[in-house]
Amino acid sequence: MSEKYRTNYTIMQFAKAPLPGEVKTRMRPKLSELESVELHSTLTRHSWGIIQRAQLCKHELWVGSQPDHSFFTDLLADSDCEIRQQSGVDLGARLADAFKQSLGSACESDRQGAIVVGSDCPFLNAGYFSQALDALDQGADIVLGPAVDGGYVLLGMRAYWPTVFQDIPWGGPQVFKETQKRIKALGLRCVELSTLADIDEPTDLGLLSDSDLPQNLRRYSELK
Repeated sequence: MSEKYRTNYTIMQFAKAPLPGEVKTRMRPKLSELESVELHSTLTRHSWGIIQRAQLCKHELWVGSQPDHSFFTDLLADSDCEIRQQSGVDLGARLADAFKQSLGSACESDRQGAIVVGSDCPFLNAGYFSQALDALDQGADIVLGPAVDGGYVLLGMRAYWPTVFQDIPWGGPQVFKETQKRIKALGLRCVELSTLADIDEPTDLGLLSDSDLPQNLRRYSELK
């Protein structure tokens, strides 16, 4: 276990079941339906492995559907990672529910903070997670990791503030800016990390040529 393991924090990884026609749909027609599923699965396994190997705090996998899917059961075999079910009509509601379950109110939970990430950014690493946890440890209310496309790749909180997720145009380029507005209106202290890229569009495939990534991801850069 890491010497810096933080017992009062949780990293919640959001992921979808690798179902044809439901994952990486924006990669079509550059990638076939099967290739899109394979890319999604590879990205999810990569993110899961980064968090597991870092051993910085508790790790939970929050899935959108089919928690008993063989992909998830195989992934979590022989690990201490728990699987949880997302709940909500849109991404904002699902994020709010996850933070509420993890943190609750200040008087209900001994958790000092929680972080949520998706499974689409292969550039997240142990150092990035440590920066987020350090910021929360040092008094930040919220930590944001901006995404190149205008969203965010990481969100950390020390308490549950549901208005951060309300009336956000999810999936659009204004997610980060609108989230910043909610945080400012609440008077919260926010720390922003470096900007990273998600892999969502065919034009993103070239980013997978990064020499720091494993070959099972770098091979997709040849399909750009």
